[in-house]
Amino acid sequence: DSLSQTDYYQLYAFFNNIEVRDEDIKGTSEERAQYETAKAALDTQRKRLEERKKLIGELRGQRSFADRSQYVSGRSDQIVELLELTGELAAAVRSPQQHEDQLAMLWKSLPGRADDAGKALRQLSVQKRHLPKPYIMTLAEAKENRRATHVLTRGDFKQKGEQIHPATPDVLPALSVRGATPDRLDLARWLVQSDNPLTARVAVNHIWMHLFGRGIVTSADDFGTQGEPPSHPLLLDWLAVEFMESGWDRKELIRTIVSSATYRQSSRIASFQRPEHQQAMGPDNPLFARQSRHRVESEIVRDIFLDASGLLHREVGGPTIHPVIPSAVADLGYKYRTRWIVSEKPHRYRRGLYIHFKRTNPYPTLLMFDGPESNVCQAMRNRSNTPLQALATLNDPVFMECARTLGHQLATSKPTESDSERTAWLFRRCLSRFPEPSETEAILQLLESQRSWYRHHPGEADSLVGDDLSANVSSHEVAAWTAVARAIVNLDEFVTRE
Repeated sequence: DSLSQTDYYQLYAFFNNIEVRDEDIKGTSEERAQYETAKAALDTQRKRLEERKKLIGELRGQRSFADRSQYVSGRSDQIVELLELTGELAAAVRSPQQHEDQLAMLWKSLPGRADDAGKALRQLSVQKRHLPKPYIMTLAEAKENRRATHVLTRGDFKQKGEQIHPATPDVLPALSVRGATPDRLDLARWLVQSDNPLTARVAVNHIWMHLFGRGIVTSADDFGTQGEPPSHPLLLDWLAVEFMESGWDRKELIRTIVSSATYRQSSRIASFQRPEHQQAMGPDNPLFARQSRHRVESEIVRDIFLDASGLLHREVGGPTIHPVIPSAVADLGYKYRTRWIVSEKPHRYRRGLYIHFKRTNPYPTLLMFDGPESNVCQAMRNRSNTPLQALATLNDPVFMECARTLGHQLATSKPTESDSERTAWLFRRCLSRFPEPSETEAILQLLESQRSWYRHHPGEADSLVGDDLSANVSSHEVAAWTAVARAIVNLDEFVTRE
């Protein structure tokens, strides 16, 4: 396409003088007081933990307690007691061996206590991020010490070429400027002006791609002459105009698409009158003659597990979350200052959209299901089908907790409900349909085999169920239903959009 380096750096110039700034949102006096009170409580707790950690560090570095008075003053009773037991007076009441045993016990206990204090401090930092702050972080235009934008020779920031001013590519509609120099507001208005349909067409194509598995333009990141032409150009243009005339209402656009006959088609070829015609169109279904069938995105895989179990926390907005991850991943990738601190309940059950993404060691389940690595901009995701995905849904701590929660709900439901009725409820909950008679029979056979096995292996049942056990139900019953729920949520149908 006829886009030059100059065009690129002219567009880049709009964003070259942006700085991060905390903007006061002018909350009510009550909201600000709540924030300050909560923050003060956390700061007090942090100070106490830091003093304790410092003390433990001093004790670990001190191999002689001959001059123990400097450590006794102002210390907790527990520390004083430990010091007295290892001081000079201890020799008068203890044998040398007892003295050595007590000293060894002291040194053995200190590292663990220091680690506990460190863990508590790191958990405090997570809690502090969840406080309802009376300000928001935003991007603002720098008013002083503004940077000049240059064409960078070979992309090297040290080799500055011609100075560039903000402008849009010449091949696209002209930019209307309010003042002497174009700014970001001018750019924002240019993006959505009626004679620049590119923005609306790209946005419509992204939404269509999400709903159908492929876009009207399959090269979603390239709408130029080198990209793929649209399969239905008039449809794309009509949807783009509807989108703009609705006031850029995304919900209205989605409502229009999902209520159409095209979206409401079945994805099964056998349901059509002449399936050979559908097969002749190829597996990619370029003309949308049927609905597509594809696995949901990586974040949504976790979301539907949480939703089926009833654990999903639907709070919107706020800081990122840190779900439970396998211990091996945490030990491998997260050192002392960047350790993965699991978020408190119920925040850890928020949507996958809010998962903290650490580029050097991302949340493993996201990558397992083809989530982007965030190193480069990625308009389209790959879709793979690997054994590791099945192992993840079987053994990942979050997915196991969801299956265990479902198992507990099934085991503690009304006593009058039969196993068949509970099976039907599980299918409706997880697969949005009733089971076939053959499926009910297979599930009941699985249930009985699991009941028998866990009845004879109570230790395994207790280990699977954990601490969440009601007094009126046995652990082997919960474990058996957990195994059944685990089988259902690991079906391909569960993570596939029909």
